[in-house]
Amino acid sequence: MTNYDENLFETLVKFGQLHVFLEKINRGFAAGNGLSMMSVAILFYLQRYSNVSNSKLATDLGQDSTRVSKRVRKLYELGLLRQNINKDDRRFVKLSLTNKGQSKVKMIQSWMKENSSVNTDVLEIIHLITQLSNSVDNLNNSNR
Repeated sequence: MTNYDENLFETLVKFGQLHVFLEKINRGFAAGNGLSMMSVAILFYLQRYSNVSNSKLATDLGQDSTRVSKRVRKLYELGLLRQNINKDDRRFVKLSLTNKGQSKVKMIQSWMKENSSVNTDVLEIIHLITQLSNSVDNLNNSNR
């Protein structure tokens, strides 16, 4: 097996672990609390990066801005995030978590630690996805 094949294999194994982990979150916590996986991702993102625009959020999460806007609206209605509107130009809105949103993130993190056979955190998940993406890109480039 070549070094490239070994790296791809390891990445695919990690992706399998990640898939199991995300399915557990989706079935166990997210759905049981009326949240989608996208909503959970938005909450985690805003915990780390406060005061970001909807378009920046959508770009960084790799999602369509319309889809993210719908999720943001729902999270706002649930009282989990706030929209900070620019006084000079109302078109500019920055998003951040409310205290209730911060509590929800902590509850999700606690649930993840208690129920996950994959001991990882959100940054590790992002790292795994990045590894997989790079491996797929390399594979596609090698087939050209």
